[in-house]
Amino acid sequence: MFKLYLAYYLEALSDSQLETISNLKFETYERDGINKFRKEINSKNETYQILKIFKIFEIVPGYAVQKEDIYYDFDEESREKNDLIISVLGQDFLIFLLTLLDNEKDSILKARENIGLMLESLSYDYMVQISLWNKYGFARLYIKQGEKDLGFIDLINRWYKTEQEYKIFFEDLLKDNRVNKLSSYFTRKEGYVKIT
Repeated sequence: MFKLYLAYYLEALSDSQLETISNLKFETYERDGINKFRKEINSKNETYQILKIFKIFEIVPGYAVQKEDIYYDFDEESREKNDLIISVLGQDFLIFLLTLLDNEKDSILKARENIGLMLESLSYDYMVQISLWNKYGFARLYIKQGEKDLGFIDLINRWYKTEQEYKIFFEDLLKDNRVNKLSSYFTRKEGYVKIT
């Protein structure tokens, strides 16, 4: 029996992301007191499909290998893990897997860079300072002008909080196509859109 998994730490996920991986039949497990999750892969096509989910969550997974009662987890670096993959699936598959994981990392970094560029252009166009806060399943744009906090936009629920005098400004900002793109991106990233 040989199994190959894509896996990562469970603590990296928000509640809605946990629900998503549960619906997609990811397996959760504990090893050395650390909670993790994984999904078995059986083909190159399946590898692409599972990596799409990790990419949406901005996670570059590791790979784990199981043969009989020997298990090398994704966070264990060992030559034996790679040798097992080569012996069962071939060196070409290992190279494919490593290249794909490296490309996913680059793709996630590029997406984050594009988000930074969008925030810069929004800040410039609206003459404010906009900073992104993304934790615990939330994504917000905090907006300041000089030292004054103007309020924030909740990208997940598409609403804002500000004082009455800035209401029109925030309504205009909420209609901006770049804010819509950011909202769509983080709604998917945080697991609020059904992924199949």
